Amino acid sequence: MWRRRPPPSVVVVGSTSDTVGSLSEEVCLVPGEVVSRVDVAPNNARRIYCGVDIPADTDIVYGLLTDYEALENVVPNLVVNEVLERQASGARLRQVGSAQVLPGLNFRASMVLEVRELPDGINEAEVGGFPATGELRRGVYPQPWSRGNGRDVAMQSIPGDDGDFTLYQGLWRAQSLPSCAIDGKNATRLTFAVEIQPRPWLPVALIESRIARDLATNMKAMAAEAARRDQKAEQQSEDDLVAQAREQLEESIRGVERGGWGAGRARVEAIETAVDSLARAHALRGQWYSFDSRLSGTWRVVFSSRLAALARGHSTDRDELVVARSALARLLPRRAATTLGRVALNSIHLEIDGTTLDTIVAFRAPFAAPALRLEYLFVAPKRGFAVTMICDKIRFEPANEGLRGFAPRPALRTAWLAPFSSSSRTDDRNRGPPDNVVSFDLIHADDSLLITLDDANDLKICQRTTPPDQQQPSAWRRPFNKRQHF
Repeated sequence: MWRRRPPPSVVVVGSTSDTVGSLSEEVCLVPGEVVSRVDVAPNNARRIYCGVDIPADTDIVYGLLTDYEALENVVPNLVVNEVLERQASGARLRQVGSAQVLPGLNFRASMVLEVRELPDGINEAEVGGFPATGELRRGVYPQPWSRGNGRDVAMQSIPGDDGDFTLYQGLWRAQSLPSCAIDGKNATRLTFAVEIQPRPWLPVALIESRIARDLATNMKAMAAEAARRDQKAEQQSEDDLVAQAREQLEESIRGVERGGWGAGRARVEAIETAVDSLARAHALRGQWYSFDSRLSGTWRVVFSSRLAALARGHSTDRDELVVARSALARLLPRRAATTLGRVALNSIHLEIDGTTLDTIVAFRAPFAAPALRLEYLFVAPKRGFAVTMICDKIRFEPANEGLRGFAPRPALRTAWLAPFSSSSRTDDRNRGPPDNVVSFDLIHADDSLLITLDDANDLKICQRTTPPDQQQPSAWRRPFNKRQHF
């Protein structure tokens, strides 16, 4: 046992020593490792104590104890587990356990048990002292090995049962242990104190060590199952948080058009709050998203925080307008670009294909509306970001997809625009990365919603309009090892 740090588990078998005394709340065990103790009692009887600390919520552990129908699938040495009767606060069970006493010699114990659920703990009048030294008495249960308040399950062989034990009575206790929790997780101590008295024809000394070891094996299996159920419940709870945050976000962007152009301050704040909640829900799950082929397809930019700020006349860290690193900001003065975006901007789309990303900015016009296509290539991600893209070309094309196959689509390499950019914007040296490079993180990605945050703090929310060629399962999540976004 240990206090604050884990040593090997302690097992004391066939002894009345106090080496392993009562387990107090100040003592923490190695999670999943069982400690046990066997005390000799008069008249061919034994008192056996087992305990284990489990990284699981107490409700989960107690629920496993009372999940009588599932016990046979959890407890390794339980051959038969038949629920004879369900009662308001317990059940009547017929159980058959098996243990190998000697090579080639198996001991099978059959009994009918009366089980009582005691969520507020057992009455102290029904419990003996510790360590107990006297004879076994029906109705006086062994003292729980775990000291302190807990939720109990008492079980006792029924009087007149023709099973293999004259008396079998025990007390399970599930006790919350917040002081032993690791990394803010749940922790519960599960203990079992049982008194056994085999029939006179079976010397208890022959089977006591085997029963003690099998009880430890069974408890270890129960601890593993409780931890698995707790993890599953925690995952479901976190999934619910993500689903709620996503639903809140979808409500906040309903009716938003032109990438958020014209969105009021209250709407923008509601959207950013919803994204913040979604990012925090993902952080609780300890997961993040990666940029890969599952994102392939066409995405409509529903909201851009930079566009919303520019529409209100607010500038951002970088003056590119309409979209990140837009050609408009390179070829036109900032005010002209702002005016053009306010009057003529129609829509913004992202086309993702493997490791390439195109940003299409479509404008409104009476005839043959134009569009700008910024063609990005994937490069090694900048530290702290999931993706870094470099704008290779700027292409001019019709906004109407049906005309793109017939009209010329001239392209300019961004390298050719560098002299114009440097001459028209003398402060570029203080602006950080080149204008044709963008790095961003993926806050959320699924089959229909994509949220990114780039190194200019532009938050983009995109909805899929064209599915990928081969839709893959939504296994987007990866271990979260990057910075939090908000």
